Amino acid sequence: MKRKSALWVLLVLALVIAAIGFVIWRATRMEDGVLVYTEQVISSEAAAYVYASGKVIAAEDREVYTEMPGMVKEVLVELGQQVRKGDVLATLDSEALDQQLAAARLQLSIAQETLKQAQSAGKLNYDLPLKTASAAYEDALKLVADQQALFDAGAISQSELDQAKRQLERAETEKLSAERGYSSYGQESALRIQALSVSSARLALEQLQVQKDKLTLKAPADGVVYAIHAKPGELAAQTLPLFSIASSDRLKVSASISEYDIDSVAVGQPVVIRSDGFADQYEGQVTYISDVAESLVSGQSSETVVKIEVSFLAQETKFRPNYSAAIEILTAEKPAALMVPYEAVYTDAAGIRRIFVIEEGVAKERLVTLGIEGDLNVEVIGEGLAEGDIVILNPTETLKDGDSVKVIEVD
Repeated sequence: MKRKSALWVLLVLALVIAAIGFVIWRATRMEDGVLVYTEQVISSEAAAYVYASGKVIAAEDREVYTEMPGMVKEVLVELGQQVRKGDVLATLDSEALDQQLAAARLQLSIAQETLKQAQSAGKLNYDLPLKTASAAYEDALKLVADQQALFDAGAISQSELDQAKRQLERAETEKLSAERGYSSYGQESALRIQALSVSSARLALEQLQVQKDKLTLKAPADGVVYAIHAKPGELAAQTLPLFSIASSDRLKVSASISEYDIDSVAVGQPVVIRSDGFADQYEGQVTYISDVAESLVSGQSSETVVKIEVSFLAQETKFRPNYSAAIEILTAEKPAALMVPYEAVYTDAAGIRRIFVIEEGVAKERLVTLGIEGDLNVEVIGEGLAEGDIVILNPTETLKDGDSVKVIEVD
């Protein structure tokens, strides 16, 4: 019995609610039409933006390694210090190499002096024979000239003249032999070996100097030192970076864009870059979009995002590596677009969007697609729309094409 009473109570309540709804519906659909609020279609400049926050990074990070293992003697920079290319960052202990360099310089000096002495001795050995042979040749040449004159005068015989000529030939042969010996003394085996010794000593010295130069670590580029792993008194290994330098002459912003916004972001789009730390803002450009999405975990929730990079158009900024940055990406813009309030657009269960314009007190349906989305208004694209058209706000599924409507005037 109690169960039947409860059912009757529920039935009565349902009838009452239906009656109230019918009264409200009838109240809004008076003889003069459905009561509606309206707004005008406007034509205005439209722009869409994607907002994100990110971190300023160097376009190029450089890590400094030592090419020669050794003990760190001195670190000459501090964390966050601005450095120029070629600035000395640290020095490694060079005591052992300094001793080797001193010995190598001494070896080179000895080799050079030995070669000099050998060259001088060789020259003396060949200089006297050449001078003697040259003098004998000149004497024989003069003798032939004198004998020829006597022979022409009939004072000597042919055999005496021939004897003088044979003496000249011998003197010329001896002179040529002495000249060859003099000119070839530098090519003797002992001299060549000593010259090679000099070259070898010089090469050894140069190699040691190169090794010592490697014990001075220098900045490979202009930038900011953002990591220091070198400590005085500790061993510097070749496999671990001793310094990390962020190149400050080429900065960019790394940011994460939600998967819901990334489709509207493209390489080349203009960006405004701001900071909470100063009022200046800078122009940038999207230069990179990752092909891979990743999960960004924040507390108990996670979001799928895509990494992008934004480059500064001008590198003279107040930003430094690791600064935070807010970016505003202009994803679309039009100088004149037909805009309506979001409340004017009705989307049915099938995803079809429509708005209703009022023509002579009658609602006229217009199928639309959405374009640029602003903060309060959205661009609508479709046939039969013009600036100044009156559109109905908050249309429902009960509003049909051709319904009479009455505009509620708002003071």
